[in-house]
Amino acid sequence: MRKQRQEAVTHQYAVPHCEQCHRGTKAVFMATFLPFLAGFLLAGGLTFIIVTLYAHDLGLDSNSIRGINNSSIAGGAAGLIIGFVSAFLFEGLARLILRPVFGPALWQAPMLLNQFFQDADYVAGLLGKLDPNATHLLLTFKNDDIAAVFQKLNPAARPD
Repeated sequence: MRKQRQEAVTHQYAVPHCEQCHRGTKAVFMATFLPFLAGFLLAGGLTFIIVTLYAHDLGLDSNSIRGINNSSIAGGAAGLIIGFVSAFLFEGLARLILRPVFGPALWQAPMLLNQFFQDADYVAGLLGKLDPNATHLLLTFKNDDIAAVFQKLNPAARPD
């Protein structure tokens, strides 16, 4: 914390992206997105159908204004919650199964659900971290050639 108050700090840097890094980033994204989507659609859709039908059988729609399906609203809310939870679990399971294929790149990428709520980008082969005082940003490159190109694109960033 900077003197007991939080301040938003934004930095934008041009990051070179080679073809190999692009393919790696895309492969990691697809390896997490497809299980996430499958978990969300399967569990969320199934929950929506079950809760909607069960709520209708319980008479949730009988006391409502005509044209408003309270059972569909309840089913949608339950499906959304269960869909996100199961999508998170499906993605975690896929990360465990695919770890031998992708190695540490899959573990360094943030979970897809976290990416929805963060204003950050994931770039394969690049790690960014603030120091404890939030005065310096430490960038770690897995490829020295990309680090050299980054230094040329961003002369204000000084290497340590």
